[in-house]
Amino acid sequence: MALTTIRQEQGVVINEGSTDVDFRVESNGNANMLFVDGGNDVVGISNSAPDQLLTVGNTSTQYTRLQFYAATNGASTIHFGDGSSAAAYRGYINYAHDSDSLQFATSATERMRINSSGNVGIGTASPNT
Repeated sequence: MALTTIRQEQGVVINEGSTDVDFRVESNGNANMLFVDGGNDVVGISNSAPDQLLTVGNTSTQYTRLQFYAATNGASTIHFGDGSSAAAYRGYINYAHDSDSLQFATSATERMRINSSGNVGIGTASPNT
């Protein structure tokens, strides 16, 4: 059984047969820059023993950071959903680049905002203190 298949319509498929085989990509200084644990269905970035669906960094890494880029009139957002398309964004953390504000939401509604002056508003999108 081949572990890698190349299909014109799907691109490169690795481990299509669901074999318990790990997949690893090395970088210049990291043997596990990208690690897919085929038996446990988890992915590590700079981690060879991920214990969650996605584990970033390891205990010997001094700093672990995620970088989100967007246009100056765009937004960078982390969405939290419950698995259905109608409720895909029940909660979120959003940074609006055009207003330099950070918003937090629950139940698909903004609940708190920190504006560009550092003012914090709970229950308002226009905090003034």
